Amino acid sequence: MSINIKILGVKDGDANIISLTKDNKSLVILIDSGEKSFKNKVISELDKTLTPLKKKAPDLIICTHFDSDHIGGMVDIVNKYKNNIGYVWLHKPNEAMQKTFALAEDYFNRKIKLIPSIEAAKFKSEMQDINLLEQAETVLRSIPQLKSLVETIENFGIKIEEPFAGK
Repeated sequence: MSINIKILGVKDGDANIISLTKDNKSLVILIDSGEKSFKNKVISELDKTLTPLKKKAPDLIICTHFDSDHIGGMVDIVNKYKNNIGYVWLHKPNEAMQKTFALAEDYFNRKIKLIPSIEAAKFKSEMQDINLLEQAETVLRSIPQLKSLVETIENFGIKIEEPFAGK
């Protein structure tokens, strides 16, 4: 079996392409896509992997989690390869999760706007000291991307499987 692994430089995020070939059969897997700004790099490397194998798209796309540095470019990638993609492993946001994040975002935005400016600055500083502000913003920014990705995948009729232990 021939195994080729490309680990793409996409700053703090992840984007990996794995191709497996045995007896003239091949499997191409994309794991994550990095931020949106890296979509062209990922597409270019995917095309370099797919073309010699005479494939139109990855057989499998795996989204490890929904931070934007992992799925930021994925909508564009799905739009390029469309329904030629075999299937996608992805955890969909359930309704309770979406409501929780919407409430958290609303609470967070109100709290910063309502407290006096000196206290707001102190609050932001404390949040940044423990890196919580950046983490909260990353998660909140990622939810709309995840919803858009799920809608795009479903619009093309691509099968989504939610990977869980034991499956």
